[in-house]
Amino acid sequence: MLFWRPKYYLILAWFLVATIVILSLLPSSEMPQLHCWGSIQPDKIGHILFYSASAWCFKKYSQHQTSFFRISYIYLALIFMGIALECLQKLMVLGRQFDLFDVIANCIGVILVKLASSTK
Repeated sequence: MLFWRPKYYLILAWFLVATIVILSLLPSSEMPQLHCWGSIQPDKIGHILFYSASAWCFKKYSQHQTSFFRISYIYLALIFMGIALECLQKLMVLGRQFDLFDVIANCIGVILVKLASSTK
């Protein structure tokens, strides 16, 4: 079994953050249109997965190195990043818009990791 060193989790976490930023700020014409589940939009699952994956990687990196409060700040930073990106989408003139449900999905992704780590 391959055991990753903490620095690999940090690299992957920052790669995921960069991917989130890029995908969040792409013009709407570049984004695929997904409408296959009625009122549930499949992109919300992507928000949950990307934010939970980045939170998990940061948690794995800092698991043996930092205090509980530091990882909590990282979780908060990811949530604030999601809100800021949604606000930037509203300010852009590239066809994107602020979506409160995206913010909620981002928060759910981070909170799932927080809850999973607090049960151990």
